[in-house]
Amino acid sequence: MPMASAFLAILPRFRTPPPALWWESSGAPPAGPSGRERVARRAAMDIAAVLHFSQYLSKPLAAPKCRFGFGEHAVKSTKFSREMTADEFDRIYFYAAELKDIARSIGIVVGNLRKFEIETLIRDYLTTGKSPSRRPTMPRTRGQTRDTLTSKGRVVNYVGDKKTKLFLLSLVRKSAGKIADKSGQWYWLNDWRRKKQEAQAVFTYQDLADKLAGLMQTEGRLPQIPSARLNNFITDFRTDPKNAGTSRPEVLKAWNALKKHPGPKTYSEYRRVFPARR
Repeated sequence: MPMASAFLAILPRFRTPPPALWWESSGAPPAGPSGRERVARRAAMDIAAVLHFSQYLSKPLAAPKCRFGFGEHAVKSTKFSREMTADEFDRIYFYAAELKDIARSIGIVVGNLRKFEIETLIRDYLTTGKSPSRRPTMPRTRGQTRDTLTSKGRVVNYVGDKKTKLFLLSLVRKSAGKIADKSGQWYWLNDWRRKKQEAQAVFTYQDLADKLAGLMQTEGRLPQIPSARLNNFITDFRTDPKNAGTSRPEVLKAWNALKKHPGPKTYSEYRRVFPARR
């Protein structure tokens, strides 16, 4: 190391002890001239080593061709790019806020679109190269008073809060008796309502209650919520007999491990990638 030799050559010039920082981790410096020389020699070699390796740190690192994964599961980056394919987009996990920012950057009006709807529009853009023209339909007109909750009242300015849900459940139990809630019922009810409003259909709160009753009385499980990947993962994870008794923190730990891995965010993919895990 030439730089080290240069520093060692000037050691005789050291006449005073070097700064205390050089030895403070191991106590006071050794006494006498020989102690000063040893400290100076060590300091010179440390400085030479830093200068030697700094030449590598000052050079920009080459970007890896593949950041995560191998073969069919490889992705070039974990950030969105307008040049990526729809398949590469699907292999990266984006949070809802990130998806909204991405959508706005490519000219998509987000409005009240759900996460999976935004993902669909972004895929369309990556496939066609054009921003989709679809615009979201809002559940109510801004500045307008919310609907009065009556069975015959038309759904115009809908608010999906606790008050509305309790009212709809009261209508359901008047016509269908006491029936149990079902996972996903509110999501699919809102999906039905949104489609009706997008089609500018005329329907009432009793119609909403009848639809809700039908969802609650569906045999078996309701369809999985599109793109609610965490909820679907938890459901499938706990359905597997191998995972009986697993706590929620353990399930979330498994989800976080899968989320960092490129590829589909499903329980079947988790089993493929981590076959030895519980």
